[in-house]
Amino acid sequence: MLCSKVANFHIGLILQRCKTVHHEMICRSQWGKRFGMMKKTLNLAIITNRTNELYKIHENLTKEMELELIEENNQTKDNNTKEFAHTISNSINIKTKG
Repeated sequence: MLCSKVANFHIGLILQRCKTVHHEMICRSQWGKRFGMMKKTLNLAIITNRTNELYKIHENLTKEMELELIEENNQTKDNNTKEFAHTISNSINIKTKG
């Protein structure tokens, strides 16, 4: 029986809730590790007086990512509809079982 007189709720809900909590905790722990790494890098850059070098690295990375996004947007905005049509994998056929 999945219902408990002591718990006053459906025991089957525990497993569903544990999965979502587990996923959230994994995301938080990964975020914590990455934030700790960034903080350590910044502290070391301050101690060694290399903050300008760190900022230049961040600027270059930001520019590269912006250029990638611009290139992706330009590819989709091109007037070559035939090339763009080949990138879409939208099958018209209906697949049935059996």
